[in-house]
Amino acid sequence: MVQSGTQSLWNDSNEADSVRVLRQSWHSTRDWFKSFPRKFPHYSREKLPALKWIPRYDFKKWIIGDLIAGITVGIMVVPQGLAYAKVANLPVQYGLYSAYLGSLLYCFIGTSKDINLGPTAVLSLITGQIVAEFAVEGGPTPAEVATAAAFFSGLIALILGTFKLGIILDFFPAPVLAGYTTGAAINIAVSQLPKFLGIPGVNNRQASYLVIKDTFKNITHISWRDLLFGITSFAMLYGIEQGRKRWGNKRKWLQILSNARFSVTVIIFTIIAFLVVRNDTAKPLLSIIKTVPKGLYPPTNPGLGESWVLKNLGHVITLTLASVLEHIAISKALARKGQYFVSSDQELFAIGFTNVIGSCFGAAPITGSFSRSAVSAQSGVNSPLGGLFTGVIVIISLLFLTPIFFYIPESTLSAIIIGAVLNLILTYDVFINLWRISLLDFVAAVISLVLTVFISVEVGIAAGTGLALVVLLYRVARPDWNRLHGIRQKPNVYVTVKYPGLHSGDNDSADDDGTSSTVSSFYSHSNLVSRSGRESKTGKNLLVYELVSPPPGILVIRVEEALVFPNMEFFQTQVYEEVYKYTSVPPSIVNKNKLWSDDLEGRIKRLRKETHGRDVKDDELPPLKAIVFDFCAVNNMDSSGLQGLFDLHSILQEEGRDNSTNVFFEIHFVAVQSKVLRLIELSGISRPIVPITPHLGRLNNIKKRLSDEYRVIRSTEDGEGGEMEEVQLQSLERPGESDAGEALITDPTIIHLTIDEAIQAIEYRYRLFQIHKEEMAAVPISIQSEESTDVEEVPSKEEEKNPSDASV
Repeated sequence: MVQSGTQSLWNDSNEADSVRVLRQSWHSTRDWFKSFPRKFPHYSREKLPALKWIPRYDFKKWIIGDLIAGITVGIMVVPQGLAYAKVANLPVQYGLYSAYLGSLLYCFIGTSKDINLGPTAVLSLITGQIVAEFAVEGGPTPAEVATAAAFFSGLIALILGTFKLGIILDFFPAPVLAGYTTGAAINIAVSQLPKFLGIPGVNNRQASYLVIKDTFKNITHISWRDLLFGITSFAMLYGIEQGRKRWGNKRKWLQILSNARFSVTVIIFTIIAFLVVRNDTAKPLLSIIKTVPKGLYPPTNPGLGESWVLKNLGHVITLTLASVLEHIAISKALARKGQYFVSSDQELFAIGFTNVIGSCFGAAPITGSFSRSAVSAQSGVNSPLGGLFTGVIVIISLLFLTPIFFYIPESTLSAIIIGAVLNLILTYDVFINLWRISLLDFVAAVISLVLTVFISVEVGIAAGTGLALVVLLYRVARPDWNRLHGIRQKPNVYVTVKYPGLHSGDNDSADDDGTSSTVSSFYSHSNLVSRSGRESKTGKNLLVYELVSPPPGILVIRVEEALVFPNMEFFQTQVYEEVYKYTSVPPSIVNKNKLWSDDLEGRIKRLRKETHGRDVKDDELPPLKAIVFDFCAVNNMDSSGLQGLFDLHSILQEEGRDNSTNVFFEIHFVAVQSKVLRLIELSGISRPIVPITPHLGRLNNIKKRLSDEYRVIRSTEDGEGGEMEEVQLQSLERPGESDAGEALITDPTIIHLTIDEAIQAIEYRYRLFQIHKEEMAAVPISIQSEESTDVEEVPSKEEEKNPSDASV
């Protein structure tokens, strides 16, 4: 429970945060149900975006671009669908079942004009691993396992999209996705080596290193015809792609040929294979696909029920994450390039809906394809209608072209798969950049890659994401913080002593006026700050700025993270250490804290020696007056954070005690965000003026006996020097409190806009506090005694509860 030494501001107009949240939630829920009939048409348009763009469709301008893009992608997806079905350990026709349904359905419910939904390399690999594990002899067939996986993974995505829970995807960082995508691409390429080389009897469903080992073990059984078809097919794909990169800008036909290179390769080598094996199809001279069923898959139940998904929930979740992460990343990248907006929640809904419906028509898990979507964008697609033409091309292939598929060489399909996934393997430059930017991101990417290659995609994603979440929690629990210094030549500008351009450290020195300040310099060449802090070679336009510490006894600290329960203890420890380094700690406090388990005196000595380079005595440091917290980066604070601030105030109040001021310590806040400010006001932190000593606690009563006015001297800085003015001292008691109540010694406002404003307020309060003490010392003893008698006639609430202590 959060406690403070002052009375909180709970009232009707400043209600508890829990009550506010519950009330707003109730009103929002009630208003949603009331407005649902009226907003149902709008909700329908959100879930069916085709209702928005079809009325605005410009037939004359858009239809040609959509038709060309749709046909181009359709020609591309047919051979890819056949190849990816082999990766998923499915009959080749299931790749086409997946291709046409994804294209047809997405054009009505998707928000991207470029995306082509269908089988992909990474998703086919994960599906293939699931099929290899559960499609055993005497159990479900590979098709049943694949369609069940599509149904349940789609159901999860559908729920996430319906309830707009796309925020979950934000916890999967890009380095992890890069690592597992590269690892999956390597796995896919390695799994195709036996077919590419024509080596029979190698289990390509096992780990990549085992596939390589078995491939070399059976290298003597290589088929030179399959190897020849594979190498020439890959060479043709590679040559067309390199030609496009080199001469594509000048020759448009090369770009068209590059977009259709997979189809062109399949057609050419299918014709050659037909010429080779046409006389002996029973025992062909090279490996071919052979019979492919004609027609569309009839609608059926996916086959496996909830008992299967409960046993394999981890695989289903991995499949869902892989599909939605790949799809969202591709759709957002293309949307940025095309300068339009996609809805993450609607894309989740689209993925889920197409997988759930597609599983009833024989479709394996599908998601957005990067290669086909990029080709669609390059082909000039203008709307999602291009997907409709792609679906029609695939349907025509299933209805009329399946006899031709009989002669497609398997080594050619393997070459197509290897050529497609090579673009997914990241170059070493990406990992070098991660190494330069963040070691933790680099480690997460490498762990995800290695575990994906040597174990499985599920383990790679789980380990990489787990490490990223641990890093995220660590950054929250160990936030950055900085002690700020001002710039003498730049008023109201404060920088941290950890700034890259700073040098000479935190060397305390004495100014001419005897005050302690820290002076450092950083260098700026024109408007650029030098990181090394060294002079430029020319020595021109070199500006030197002098850093000065805040006034003695005042620490300015910037917090770089929300104050919540994981980091509060660390934050308190850092603040205590800063106090011990730069302010004096009275011997009474040190002796009070001399516990058997905590050598406070030794800890303080060690901290000061590490900071100042020598042993610093208490009489060389100023007493602690106040701490100014720069809260510009603090966007949230919970009850643990509030309690931590109360604890800081309570403990550091004693460590600000010295012989000249008795007790003076305040915590001030600068640049507080509205959400945090409300919590501070609700908790009462914005009114915690320090408890004053008993003889000052009745200041208002004594004030009435002495005079109606107190005049104090306030020094206000106006640039070159100080100007003295008289200020009327206002009543010091809280509104609504009796004269016997505890007095406030200053204005209760401790929230400021700038650091200079906070420092000026602290100095003024400190001077006012000293004046009050001097005036109290001048009060005749008889008046103090009489006042004490008057006060004792009205017992306090604590005295009523503890009558035995009242006499004391």
